[in-house]
Amino acid sequence: MEASFGSSRYEVLEGRTVQVSVRLSGDPERDVSIPFVRRHLGGASEADYSGVPASITFSSGVTTRTFEFAATDDSEEDFGESVVLGFGRLPAGVSGGGSATVSIQDDDTPLMAVIEVSGVECDRELCRALTGEPVEFADTSTGPAASRRWEFGEGTESDLRKLAHSWSEPGFYEVTLWVSDGARESTSARVFLVESSSPAGTCESSPEKRCLQDSRYSVAVEWRKPDDESGAGSVVHAGTNDSALFTFFNRENWEVLIKVLDGCALNGHVWVYGASTTDLGYRIRVTDTVTGTVKEYRNDPGQPAPAITDAKAFPESCEGGSAAP
Repeated sequence: MEASFGSSRYEVLEGRTVQVSVRLSGDPERDVSIPFVRRHLGGASEADYSGVPASITFSSGVTTRTFEFAATDDSEEDFGESVVLGFGRLPAGVSGGGSATVSIQDDDTPLMAVIEVSGVECDRELCRALTGEPVEFADTSTGPAASRRWEFGEGTESDLRKLAHSWSEPGFYEVTLWVSDGARESTSARVFLVESSSPAGTCESSPEKRCLQDSRYSVAVEWRKPDDESGAGSVVHAGTNDSALFTFFNRENWEVLIKVLDGCALNGHVWVYGASTTDLGYRIRVTDTVTGTVKEYRNDPGQPAPAITDAKAFPESCEGGSAAP
């Protein structure tokens, strides 16, 4: 039979309490006393809290017990105080390990949502992940957060402090963490580009290139002004496995939408549809990285950009009745 804490981490605001739980993995069928040991960190002392018993007793049929950890409300500005709870010498027939850290938050600590990501590569703007492969998330917010909510951009939510999440479809997803102490709120967000873990082609995404349909199709845009100044369009951090968005100058001003759609079952072709909100010149290149076929769509500088409705873009891409090999 094993003893464990209900959570490895708790937070409590000065002047408030938090319930700490201890569990047994099975029915003790007798009275079992579990002793505690304590370690103070960050300048904490016994004067900073109360309510931790020397031990907690389980009786027959009881597998979960709780006690109330009460943080002292004092006038000192204390930051980083915590108490690490562990088990003392356990009775015969009971094993256990691990610990529970109770962080005491000063009531003047600013509330700030902070997302910690591990297991994938991230820069300041973007994290990259693969479909079906879990990403580790942790709420490392500052301040006395009493509640939290994670949103993962596809309808999934959670209130856990630490969790793993994966996505089933390629595309861009915004992960948002919302925390509250009951009076204040704070949010933080990270954007993820999720790509196929089983790519259907050889497209490699970049700030100027978007990969669609499980990385089979490469989409890139070049713009041109009437004075012949030109440059590469930049990928907007939004879109799905079918659609890509590009901007030319201002990241908030989206210029071009391109969709690559599997129309094989309808007319034996992969389709390219697009819309632009510009009168600049452009060249859109859509490449099937399996067959090497390239389709280009152009607009002359000074002309309102037409809609793209190419329902016969890639006939050879439907070999076997699907856009993917």
